[in-house]
Amino acid sequence: MEWLQSIYNVVVYANLWVAAGAASMYWATALLMGRHPDLRLGCAIFLATISVYTFQRVFRANRIYTLAPSERHRWILHHLKALWGLCILSGLMAAVLFYSYIGIWGWEIPSVLVAIAVLYVTPLIPRQGKWLRLRDLPGLKIWLIAGVWTVFTVFTVSGFPTGIWERDVFLVLSRFLFLFAITLPFDIRDLEHDRANGVRTYAVWLGLERTLTLSRSLLVAFAAIAVMAYWNAWIGPGQAGALIYSAASTGWLIAKIDEEAPEWMYAFWLEGTMLDQWFWLYLCGNYWP
Repeated sequence: MEWLQSIYNVVVYANLWVAAGAASMYWATALLMGRHPDLRLGCAIFLATISVYTFQRVFRANRIYTLAPSERHRWILHHLKALWGLCILSGLMAAVLFYSYIGIWGWEIPSVLVAIAVLYVTPLIPRQGKWLRLRDLPGLKIWLIAGVWTVFTVFTVSGFPTGIWERDVFLVLSRFLFLFAITLPFDIRDLEHDRANGVRTYAVWLGLERTLTLSRSLLVAFAAIAVMAYWNAWIGPGQAGALIYSAASTGWLIAKIDEEAPEWMYAFWLEGTMLDQWFWLYLCGNYWP
């Protein structure tokens, strides 16, 4: 079964899986808005996610991952040169596709998002004699991740305003709540690593149980917003059902997480909830409109 493990390592640790999740969230937005997704933009988001996440993984890897190495960290250190090549190649390809889609004008949002992604892992913020990254600032990590992903997977489709202000708020708020909910448990996965680097996260502040309770509460709010959106005729019954099912299945998965949860529980199943949501939106949107 070594070949299967090798495939898993490449797909998950080289960030192909999380990139597929980003593309699926973009597609999910298009489905919720009744728009046809653009293949170029979907591929650009996929490749940009690979590039950004790979950069965040390999930048200063030799210094950071030796403090509390996991299986994922050891794999990254072993394939560092190949991952740098993947980062550069996917970034160039994403830039070409973005340019073919939006032209030379309209690069403000992608440029800001890339800058945030770079500052997320680059120690450029002076504080008490140290240089900090954005992710080192107390409690900021999850807000940045959920916020950037929301902008990237909603605004690229909607091109706000859409003409219905309330639906705009529904799209942004529901996506942000879902992403925040599935990102919170990663604080638990990274707890040992963050403690070794002195990063104060929600898991450090709240503890395991309260962090998971907050995550599930956000999913309840996400499902409630889906019901409200259906009630106001912003989405159809199939779409509302898909979002509610997504909230329920994701909440069930999060309930299985504890301090002993293996890496694949987070990196594969939890990140896979984004593809799960897209799948049910696609299925229900086509056969239960």
